[in-house]
Amino acid sequence: MNEGGIRVPMIARWPGKIKAGRTSGHPSAFWDFLPTACELAGVEPPKDIDGISYLPELMGRSDEQKKHEYLYWRWAIRVGKWKLMPAGRNKYRLYDLETDLAEKHDLSRKHPDVVEKCAKYFTIARQKK
Repeated sequence: MNEGGIRVPMIARWPGKIKAGRTSGHPSAFWDFLPTACELAGVEPPKDIDGISYLPELMGRSDEQKKHEYLYWRWAIRVGKWKLMPAGRNKYRLYDLETDLAEKHDLSRKHPDVVEKCAKYFTIARQKK
């Protein structure tokens, strides 16, 4: 589950609202669509969901955009620029997605503090499910 399987483009078109040609690196996931649609419709999203509306980002108001503390998939955790993937019992692979989008350089030995921080999110996320 490298970034080639997770990272996909999203295209949004709304003449007069979303600036044409604008790009964003804001990380989001499919579960963010519902709260975004709810905000557009002027209704409250359901309680106890993981999604965050990305409408501020779409509208060019990045400074108002809430961000996920982490994004969780069964096979990976993303925390900011870091992506952590299990690699066996109590072993992980760590990648810096800002400098290594192809995930060729495992930085887990170089950044054990980041591994420890990100690994805790696996436990937190699995307890929520």
